[in-house]
Amino acid sequence: SQSLEFNLSLQEENTLKNPNKIALRFENEEITYKEFNEKVNCLANYIIQKVNKRNSIIGVMTERSFEMLIAIYAIIKAGHAYMPMDPHFPVDRIEFMLEDSNAPIILTQTKWINKFDFQEKFIDLNQFDYNAYDNTNPDTSVVSMDTAYVIYTSGSTGKPKGAMIPHHSVINRIKWMHEKYPLVEG
Repeated sequence: SQSLEFNLSLQEENTLKNPNKIALRFENEEITYKEFNEKVNCLANYIIQKVNKRNSIIGVMTERSFEMLIAIYAIIKAGHAYMPMDPHFPVDRIEFMLEDSNAPIILTQTKWINKFDFQEKFIDLNQFDYNAYDNTNPDTSVVSMDTAYVIYTSGSTGKPKGAMIPHHSVINRIKWMHEKYPLVEG
């Protein structure tokens, strides 16, 4: 539990220390720590309202973008696990993943909604109204044994198989990476 709090608080700590510094750059866009954290919190608070079952698996079907990172952080802050879904996967694979994981919602981008028949589960991140939700840090409890994300492999039978990765495994990896390849300002 302490390790998980360490991970989430790093992002929030950077927000407090450097609210107006650039947190992310992608193509010709930039977002500050404050803007990023507020968007993450808005989406997390929305997810908390929308998904009642604790530690649910939430689909993330986006291309690389700010929305992808906002979605992942929001899902974790909301106390759930994220499931990355490549929008270029065959429809039957995505349908299997959704059915197998019992994902109540999928966070996606506008361009992918009409490609699939299960639009009722989609939350369009490009149209999401961040101003409609509370931008303060959500009050959730997540423990180190909770699932952080689910990744689907091809499976030895040829049928995709979901591997559930707990928070403590992710934290151990991140801590190792920070020790081995430390990030410094700039």
